[in-house]
Amino acid sequence: MHCRPRGKAAWPDVQEKKVWDLFFYFQWKRTPDSINSTISYVEFEKSLAESVAEFEQRFRPLTDEERKRILSEAGKKRLRENARVKAIGDLGAVVQTVLNNMGVGIALIRKANKSFVIGSRPVVKLTPPGESRLGQPASLESLAIQTECPTL
Repeated sequence: MHCRPRGKAAWPDVQEKKVWDLFFYFQWKRTPDSINSTISYVEFEKSLAESVAEFEQRFRPLTDEERKRILSEAGKKRLRENARVKAIGDLGAVVQTVLNNMGVGIALIRKANKSFVIGSRPVVKLTPPGESRLGQPASLESLAIQTECPTL
């Protein structure tokens, strides 16, 4: 995607909007806080125990070696890391569909010397009390980006 002169439409075609949606999505999910909030260690332990039980019910009991390899601290750490890597790489088809159906507004900070705080989550989601779903009419998602194109 490239910068457009002032006054020009930001997304003249569908493909550029899709690129923006992907950029927005990956900025949202790439931060450690976002990743860590996805699943807690307690939920992971419970999910792992349920998965092992389901495997043993449907196929066969784990061998002692498999049980030791999977349920050891090193094995659980490896599984959590593999799940994290897979989740980061996921394109989020459902979220992409929601983002595609949302409009885009662009606001410029007029006073370039004014600062703003992003914190550890670059995307800010604002919703009314009791609502938390992306794409609801009253929800607003915001991502601060540089207002000028860098010179290469």
